[in-house]
Amino acid sequence: MSSKQTLSLSTAARSAIVSSFIDALSQNESTGSLVTQVCDTARKYLKGAAISDEDRAAIVSDIAKARGWKGPSLRSRTSEVNVVLKAYNTLPEAIEAYRAKAKRVQWHDSMKLARRLNAGDTIAQAVRAVFTKGGSKQVTPSGRVAGALK
Repeated sequence: MSSKQTLSLSTAARSAIVSSFIDALSQNESTGSLVTQVCDTARKYLKGAAISDEDRAAIVSDIAKARGWKGPSLRSRTSEVNVVLKAYNTLPEAIEAYRAKAKRVQWHDSMKLARRLNAGDTIAQAVRAVFTKGGSKQVTPSGRVAGALK
């Protein structure tokens, strides 16, 4: 961050969002429903307003430092954090809609939903896109063989 950029979130708000994200990552990295907790914390402080680029960068940086992300994983992991933070206001409803259809939500399902929401999809469109693009398909051994032969 340059010195000209200013943060609009209080230190307490930023710390709460960072702590919530770290807790979600620490508990079970494959459970997408934990993303809802992060979104709820962000909603508490932001009340639906978009997170400024400066605040988002500071939150992402704090999470990366707390988790010790370095090297090749830093880029992909911080990208995931950004995706969630950009979609925080509508992502919980999308996760619930997806869970109602799929009966489960994985971390990657949540990321796919968030990316679709960030691309401008409605909640219904995002859920439909995740289902039609393999969001919940079960891979069978014969399917793996067919894919390997392609």
